[in-house]
Amino acid sequence: MPIPSRELGRRSIRLKGYDYSRPGFYFVTLCTFQRVCLFGEIVDDQMILNRLGKIIIDEWRNIHKRYSEVALDKYIIMPNHIHGIIQINVGATLAVAPNRADRSGAWVRAGARPAPTAHDISLGDIIGSFKSLCVNEWIKNNANDPIRQAANIWQRNYYERIIRTLAELSETRKYIQENPIKWQADDNHPDNFKK
Repeated sequence: MPIPSRELGRRSIRLKGYDYSRPGFYFVTLCTFQRVCLFGEIVDDQMILNRLGKIIIDEWRNIHKRYSEVALDKYIIMPNHIHGIIQINVGATLAVAPNRADRSGAWVRAGARPAPTAHDISLGDIIGSFKSLCVNEWIKNNANDPIRQAANIWQRNYYERIIRTLAELSETRKYIQENPIKWQADDNHPDNFKK
């Protein structure tokens, strides 16, 4: 009897048929393996990074250095997860050009995607590279640490949301900024999630 396809591999949580190399803003959340608090702790509503947390923030800040068409917006490193806004194709806007009539007079929806560049990068490429570089840097610099021996820093996947409006971008920035002061109620807080 054949094995159902979802049992052969991971089930995708991406929006089916969406091109994640399209220009735009993406809100991403990356969690640690089993949501263990590996990156530091919240003290007086402030995130205090440990050694691993400092590696994570350094690698996050370097994303735009590796990919010239990528910019970072608001982000926060939390004890067991990261929230961040990534903009692909710097200069992309949230606004979509108005519809227009084609030669026959029929209305055609205008596209927001510019001409392809020599190097189209997808959100998955960016996140995969980031996670890998974090693990490699941790292993290289912390040979005797128990976390290094397990090398299980990251949950296998990540969460994303396509930001479509300026209002949504503003709300997402506010959510990221306020995340440390709402840590006790956060779904990722160890007291609030079920393993």
